[in-house]
Amino acid sequence: MAVSPSVDAPAPALLPTGPVQLGPGPRGTGSGTGQPAPHAEAHVFRDGKVRHLPLDLNLVRGLLDDPQAFVWLDLVNPDPADLEALREPFDLHPLAIEDALVGGQRVKVEPYDTFWFVVLHGASLPSQDRLQLHEMALFIGQRFVLTIQHQPLFADEEIVARWQLVPAAWRSSASSLTYVILDTIVDNLRELTDQIERELREVRTTMTRSQSVHPELLQRIFSLEEVTHEAYTVALSLRDTLPTFVHAPEEAPVGGPAQAPYYRDVHDHAIGVVERLGAERDLSQRVFDVYQSLAAQQQSEVARQLTVVSTIFLPLTFLTGFFGQNFEYLTQKTASERAFWVWGFGSYLLSLLAIAWVIRRVSRRGRDG
Repeated sequence: MAVSPSVDAPAPALLPTGPVQLGPGPRGTGSGTGQPAPHAEAHVFRDGKVRHLPLDLNLVRGLLDDPQAFVWLDLVNPDPADLEALREPFDLHPLAIEDALVGGQRVKVEPYDTFWFVVLHGASLPSQDRLQLHEMALFIGQRFVLTIQHQPLFADEEIVARWQLVPAAWRSSASSLTYVILDTIVDNLRELTDQIERELREVRTTMTRSQSVHPELLQRIFSLEEVTHEAYTVALSLRDTLPTFVHAPEEAPVGGPAQAPYYRDVHDHAIGVVERLGAERDLSQRVFDVYQSLAAQQQSEVARQLTVVSTIFLPLTFLTGFFGQNFEYLTQKTASERAFWVWGFGSYLLSLLAIAWVIRRVSRRGRDG
């Protein structure tokens, strides 16, 4: 079935008869919600090419019967009515629809009679102290891919550009688009891993160069440790799910012997991400240990300086207290200027020399030890 020339015409609403309509447009943020505004895009893949579709459910339903084409619908924050309208044309199971709408699902692959329901997690680092989790639900059939997102991780244009690099012999299958989506999620995790590694290296360099610590640096270390742990959890769940695609049976809507090497390559990349994040978790703990060591050293230095000051003033306090006593010998016999310099100033000078000798011995012993 050829694609109708009307694909370049102004796009009607996805659900013209439903109570809620998703329309094409920029992926903005819903007013005051912090969530992206409801949004939908449709594409048809045929003869190794991709074209943008109007959001016309009847047109999409007709393309599902074309053995040389498959359809991709990408929905952001859809309402229940939107997915309910897609239930009959795509033969979706109500339990899968419920999981896609509710969100907060674990990473999983659930085979149904006519499609696979897949939940994937991605991650990004919009700030130094907060990891953003991106959950995506996919309905994957022989002739369609539906993606449901609440916090989009990538733009449709990126997926289309990467899909055009897939071997031509494989482009007629919806599995090719699934592979591209998986590969994009794993590549985003690799970029996230690079970003965390740079942050940890910067913190470590700051500590080793300045040899001092401060509370803001400790907060940054704690944040990086938490971000690294969360990213490791996301990558680990994705790594454990990808073998399902590698070993998918021939009748499944994804995978197969000819496509297994591509999914195996994505799985191999995910393993590398998990290994790197595991090493960075250990590194973040070592960075915290270095911080504690420098903090203890800094406190020890302050205590040493206070001890030296106290030691210097201790004999002065003793001599002041001693000579301030109302003994007859002190008040009547030690009254000359010579006695003042010999007994007063001389004894204090002698005590300072003794303290200097003790400090020198202790410092030398510390260096030799």
